[in-house]
Amino acid sequence: MSGQANPAPRETAVLVEVIRRTLAGMPEVHRKAALKHATETVWQDLIAQSEHAKAAARKAPPELGAKAAAATSAIQELTGGPAPADGVTGPPNLQ
Repeated sequence: MSGQANPAPRETAVLVEVIRRTLAGMPEVHRKAALKHATETVWQDLIAQSEHAKAAARKAPPELGAKAAAATSAIQELTGGPAPADGVTGPPNLQ
């Protein structure tokens, strides 16, 4: 996408390559529908994770880093793994 205001995250190129390889392995007639369905599914998952994280942050105490730590923990709870390293983490004692 030309004209983007912000640069793409580092992992974007890897994700694009995986998507292209996966689409290349399926019949051409199904590619657009599969990509559209996958995109909508992942987008809804991300929205649900965000809402869950926001709710956890609202319930967190007002101490420095507690809200970010609660949001990170909520995402880890949903995904079953570490939250993405997006710079939103709390102090180690609150994680």
